[in-house]
Amino acid sequence: MTLLGIEVVRMYKIFLSSEHHGTVRRNEIEAGSWVAMTSPTAEELQTVAQECNIQLEDLRAALDEEERSRIQVEDDYTLIIVDIPVIGLVRDDTSGYCRHGQPDNNYLP
Repeated sequence: MTLLGIEVVRMYKIFLSSEHHGTVRRNEIEAGSWVAMTSPTAEELQTVAQECNIQLEDLRAALDEEERSRIQVEDDYTLIIVDIPVIGLVRDDTSGYCRHGQPDNNYLP
């Protein structure tokens, strides 16, 4: 997507599964799509909520650090929230990578 001549990167990906082609990446949301969101903006949340007819509160729930993994079945959609612990890696140009903000002299490839 381009906005004012600048390439805009979406923080969500759209996939569709089929028997013959497996799971393929799509550019537009369509019936049966799987939308994977990573750190979405408020605008992206609103777009996906409107296009998929999903309650905005359900999408925002996944951003809550206290939210637990769960599967929620609604009339028109199934919401799957997965909470996976991740060690944060921060790039430090002077000493390589840092874990949790602490310098680590073991460089990662």
